[in-house]
Amino acid sequence: AGCLPVMLTRLNLAEPGAQRMLQEMWLSSQLLLTGVSLTELLERGQNVNTLRSFRNELKSLVHRTRMLKPKKHERLVLLDYLRHHYIEPNQDVHLDHLSPPLTSEQALREAGDRPVDEVSREHMAKFLQWFRRHFPYDHGECTSCGERSQFVGNVRGSYSERRLSGHRTELWYCTNCEQWHRFARYNSVAQILQQRRGRCGEYTKVMLQLLLSLGWEARWVVDWADHQWVEVWMPADPRFGVPTRVPETAASRLLFDLHSRPAGRWMHIDPCEA
Repeated sequence: AGCLPVMLTRLNLAEPGAQRMLQEMWLSSQLLLTGVSLTELLERGQNVNTLRSFRNELKSLVHRTRMLKPKKHERLVLLDYLRHHYIEPNQDVHLDHLSPPLTSEQALREAGDRPVDEVSREHMAKFLQWFRRHFPYDHGECTSCGERSQFVGNVRGSYSERRLSGHRTELWYCTNCEQWHRFARYNSVAQILQQRRGRCGEYTKVMLQLLLSLGWEARWVVDWADHQWVEVWMPADPRFGVPTRVPETAASRLLFDLHSRPAGRWMHIDPCEA
């Protein structure tokens, strides 16, 4: 128990047939990758320059971003999920509290003499606290005994995992109970909602689709340190603009008007940040 057959082979990626061999091994789930993706390996063999590799990565991210926008029926399902798991258990919370402040009658009434965006940020902070409790961050705990496991590498997802959009799966080994377990990195928001297991890659997708379903203008942010988060546009309350002193000219009058009614700002929302 606790052992898997492993074959070590030194492979020259520049040799003819080497890349095809890698692809075939990956497709047959015979290739274990650690610290590198299959795409990166294939690009090394093709001597792809840094600029081309960067462009390929951007194209992939653009495609994934387009796929993240929820369809109408998906938005309805997500709003029902929020009502059942967040609104109903919290009697003092309304769905309007999570809507964009300047379109929410509830937010405008509650704000009173305060800036409505300030009240909206408070509701968003409470929602984020709930989100982090409801969707716990996966640290590699053993699914059998709960102890910390050791990361072994990535393999292609099984047939059942791929059917649910889990094309890459992490393998973990627990030295405490000597059990292997899998962590499929699902892209399907429906599957993530069901299993409630993930990291920033999974939970930013969920958060983004929830915010879009609520009517917010939101965007998915990916950095080059393998981290992801969400930013949401928080419109400022035009009743609380701060005038800017500038010389009196036609151009300055326009500038004064713009600065006295600030449009708003992008607010950082990290579903996984402690």
